[in-house]
Amino acid sequence: TGVIKGKVIINKTLQNWAKGQLTDIASKHFELQKDTPENRVIKFTLEQILTGGVDDNKFVEVLPKELKDSLIQKYKWFQGIHLGNIQNDIKEVENIIQHKKISKSREYYYSILNICLVILSFMEFEFESQKRVKTRGFSVNMNTDR
Repeated sequence: TGVIKGKVIINKTLQNWAKGQLTDIASKHFELQKDTPENRVIKFTLEQILTGGVDDNKFVEVLPKELKDSLIQKYKWFQGIHLGNIQNDIKEVENIIQHKKISKSREYYYSILNICLVILSFMEFEFESQKRVKTRGFSVNMNTDR
């Protein structure tokens, strides 16, 4: 079973109480296992950190045990999410961020997803041709001798 986060809807709860329904509390919930591009990118990022897929396994070696345990716990929140074509999901997440398609109640996703994209940008990638390729500024290796 996944983690379910909920929130109490204060306005509706107060309306219920005003009607004498003192035991009724209005609430909403969402599940972290909802299969969305956002959740797939988050799960993939956590997986890459925990398995050493980022920066030749150096990143995972320096993680404090408490942080690693916390990341493992958070990874389990997404156990029902199946990873497919992650490149398509990353493009979709970039589009979601660019066009601000996330609801006000979940604006925290912007920070999380931007961090995921930064982490994933440190993964190796190869160019199959000499065509011009767009990259983010932080994905350029500034550690050169020139």
